[in-house]
Amino acid sequence: MMRPAALIYLLAIAATFQMSAKVTLPPIISDGMLLSAEKASLWGSAKPSSQVVIKPSWTDKVTKTTAGSDGSWNVEISTGPQSSSPSSISFTDGEETVTVSDVLVGEVWLCSGQSNMVFPVGDHTSTLSWQTGMEDADLQLQDALYPEIRLFMVDYAISPDKPIETCSGKWVKCTPETAFNFSAVSFIFGRTLHRALGCPVGLIQSAVGATSIESWINPDLFKGNKIYDYALKRWSPERVNEKNAHRIPGGLYNAMIYPIKRYTVDGIIWYQGEGNAINAETYEEMLTTMIESWRSDRNNLTLPFGMVQIAPFHNRSPYVREAQFNVMKRDPETIGMVVTTDVGDSLDIHPRNKTVPGMRLARWALAKVYGRNIEYSGPVFKNMTIDGDSAVLTFDHCDGLRSSDGSRLTGFMMQDRSGSYHVADARIDGDHVVVKAAGVSQPVNVRYGFENFPRVNLVNRSGLPATPFRTDQIAKVAGKM
Repeated sequence: MMRPAALIYLLAIAATFQMSAKVTLPPIISDGMLLSAEKASLWGSAKPSSQVVIKPSWTDKVTKTTAGSDGSWNVEISTGPQSSSPSSISFTDGEETVTVSDVLVGEVWLCSGQSNMVFPVGDHTSTLSWQTGMEDADLQLQDALYPEIRLFMVDYAISPDKPIETCSGKWVKCTPETAFNFSAVSFIFGRTLHRALGCPVGLIQSAVGATSIESWINPDLFKGNKIYDYALKRWSPERVNEKNAHRIPGGLYNAMIYPIKRYTVDGIIWYQGEGNAINAETYEEMLTTMIESWRSDRNNLTLPFGMVQIAPFHNRSPYVREAQFNVMKRDPETIGMVVTTDVGDSLDIHPRNKTVPGMRLARWALAKVYGRNIEYSGPVFKNMTIDGDSAVLTFDHCDGLRSSDGSRLTGFMMQDRSGSYHVADARIDGDHVVVKAAGVSQPVNVRYGFENFPRVNLVNRSGLPATPFRTDQIAKVAGKM
């Protein structure tokens, strides 16, 4: 199932991690790492039952712990406030000392998902045709020298049967060379946060292209669930080849999320959904389960989670975007969603404009996580009332409603009493939108941007686009996909 080289490497480091008598640390706890401010978890292995002493250079306080019978240990240390001053941490068992150097303290974010999260800043088409890089990559890379932004890319691995304790990867400073290979959305997100907050930012990329969400969910939470059973039947380890191993339910969670679940992060950003277009009716439940499980792994049930609502594409159902919106609506204080209806490409599922989703994720984080007084969302449908032959729509985040291009509003459809939909005219009236359609005297429902590739232009004063919606939302079934 696993690429042979990756399997051999992981087995080797796992054996070292578990069996060595000396103090051993996982790759994510290494030189150049960035720790979350105030407190952070550290872990490793040592001789069974030995005492391990952890001493950060920024304090006189030491933390002591005792390795278990299997040699593993895990502690939480105080990291203090954000700091750009390189520090070190020593780990000793009394016989040998391991020191991690060039440690910064700031804000740490996990960046996960499928190909649009993997999509790099630079052009990699010489090896992968879809990795065309950002449309303005040269310009972006001219502004990529940020030694206080640290990047950790979790190397691809798959474990179909059980979670593994460690992953491979290394911390690097953000430079034009390292950013070239890193997730474009994550790079823009991290750079925007760094500029706004004025503190070090750590980004952990754990993403794999062409993956379904089932691969990222803890399989222990889904065993016996009909969604999991269907996915396992379709993508069982016995049925897939190496090329499709990343689709095995739980396989990426086991190998690329579980090994870093103890690393303290301040939030998560997620860009995935295209791989679940064929089963969009179950995506809401799966995404909710994944968020809850990742939060539970970190003992933080309000850990901020920001996602990109997948961009429009000619054969991707609007029901996936609706499922993402529904998940956000359940917990809008800690779950964010950014809309990308204005930066999709009908013929390319990997739109090259990654600046917009990256910056919008950062706006959400700055507003909801870091308390900045900025608008972070476009108009969100709130309520509809019928007034004769018109539907009057109200919205949240509706300050300064306008069309993005100065033209008439587009993308609205109105349903009549027979159930048929008609292209509708819409106009802005203060903080309302009034919708009517020729030939419809008794409106029933309104839809906005609810199609595979909508052409829409409703925004607010901040230029943030309205979320697609349908007032006739009903329970979704597979037959409607």
